[in-house]
Amino acid sequence: FYFPTTQLSTLKPSPILLLCFQIWCQESKLKAARVNIYVRRGGPNYQTGLAKMRALGSELGLPIEVYGPEATMTGICKQAIDCVMAEA
Repeated sequence: FYFPTTQLSTLKPSPILLLCFQIWCQESKLKAARVNIYVRRGGPNYQTGLAKMRALGSELGLPIEVYGPEATMTGICKQAIDCVMAEA
């Protein structure tokens, strides 16, 4: 996953790019904490943002689940709660 760091200071990057960058920077801590990441995105260009998050999860080996506007927040939260309860 390529992050144009020279452009980060001169351009206004998209929020999804900033989120990907932060996840990328914190990869080892997220893995150590066994964090599962759930992303729901809608709005303009949501398919591009979801594709970037999927690619990042695959590249880093992090469990990142992505959902578009068809998914409800309550449904995604239920999945996250079920994941936590299964590991308890």
